[in-house]
Amino acid sequence: MAIGKRAPEREIAVHIPDTVMLVPMDAKLIDQVLVNLLDNAIKHTPPAGEISVTVRENIEEGVAVFTVADRGTGIASVDMYHIFQMFYTTHGKEADSQRGVGLGLAICESIVKAHGGTLSAKNRKNGGAEFTFTLPLEAENYD
Repeated sequence: MAIGKRAPEREIAVHIPDTVMLVPMDAKLIDQVLVNLLDNAIKHTPPAGEISVTVRENIEEGVAVFTVADRGTGIASVDMYHIFQMFYTTHGKEADSQRGVGLGLAICESIVKAHGGTLSAKNRKNGGAEFTFTLPLEAENYD
């Protein structure tokens, strides 16, 4: 994944199932979603802070669940309901060079929705943020 080149000094824990899940998707677009979410996690998490990616299967709902979690600054309550809007940037105190133009999360949401999935965000207990998106499994996975 492109993140290794962007932040080689960061350690990202990856948790994936032992079984293969069939998820119909445009791999390049979903890779971009993961890169955007990980870029945000890196931007908002101190160098020694925990960042993880988890993939699991939810057979009851027929979806693959992808979670990018960090132990960074979290999402300010004033920003929570706007973070997926185009051109919205957070009210954090990051340096201007760290601020984006407010398209990353909106693009992520569009890509995930185009695949029939959902994208959500929440703050974690004990600090940090968690972004979770789902993608429908191939029908034969759970028939």
